[in-house]
Amino acid sequence: METLSRASAADARAAAPGGGPLSAAASQPTAPLAAPGARLLGCGRDPYVSPDDESAAYRAWNTERGRLPGQATLRVRDGITVTPWFDYLAVSPDELAYLVESSPWRLRAVQRDGADYLAVLDLAG
Repeated sequence: METLSRASAADARAAAPGGGPLSAAASQPTAPLAAPGARLLGCGRDPYVSPDDESAAYRAWNTERGRLPGQATLRVRDGITVTPWFDYLAVSPDELAYLVESSPWRLRAVQRDGADYLAVLDLAG
């Protein structure tokens, strides 16, 4: 895994639509739609980079219950419209690399900026 320069990370961020965590399960459906050598850019937030004691306690609570430390169950509200509950996963770059091991994607590079990071994944083949 290489580290991106600040300039290339900024260019990639500008080109990347959206962001958020990416799991192997979420990345696998994209592989049949992409050509070999395709590239995914995604933004993530390392859940371990937090001086907040409450965040550390929540990660410990998750772990005690067999959940991933950065896992949160959320739903979105807008006025009277409410989504169903869903799991949201924040992972460190190392966890992201582990999660994509079982997929056709490979973590090529990571550019960190505090807890935030840009990840570049390439489709093998």
